[in-house]
Amino acid sequence: MVATSGTAQLSQERVRGHLMLAYKARLYTLVLSLTLTIGGMGCTLKLVGPTASSGYFFSFDTPFSVLRNESAELVVHVQDAQGNPIDGIPVEFQVEPAWAQSASVSPSRVITTGGRARTVFRVGLIGVLHVIARVDNTIQEKAIAVSHRGDTSGDS
Repeated sequence: MVATSGTAQLSQERVRGHLMLAYKARLYTLVLSLTLTIGGMGCTLKLVGPTASSGYFFSFDTPFSVLRNESAELVVHVQDAQGNPIDGIPVEFQVEPAWAQSASVSPSRVITTGGRARTVFRVGLIGVLHVIARVDNTIQEKAIAVSHRGDTSGDS
């Protein structure tokens, strides 16, 4: 049995570290690819409702994917039972709690104009997270894949 020097052991740890980073990058790419493939199958917006107190219906329009550290618009469309857009309805947006430190929506509370409420979403890590829209006490949740353009290291 040959004894390894401290330098050789350090090199082995670096190689293992680089392999893990490459693995993470490929895993995120696979998740992103699956999300885009599955998400792309249903291009129509899902209508949720009626809401508990008002009887409104709404849909939540989000991108399937975004780039890390870039902004994206999230839009909720609110309508009555006849499909007419409704103004003056408060809509609350949020990111899932596990991502609260690295992702945000601003503003988090928006009043509909022309039946639409818009907010800006931004995230600093790569992965898949869920954003939530709430109208009255009714919620709709969507998954968004976050990638890092040109990054093959997997660092987040």
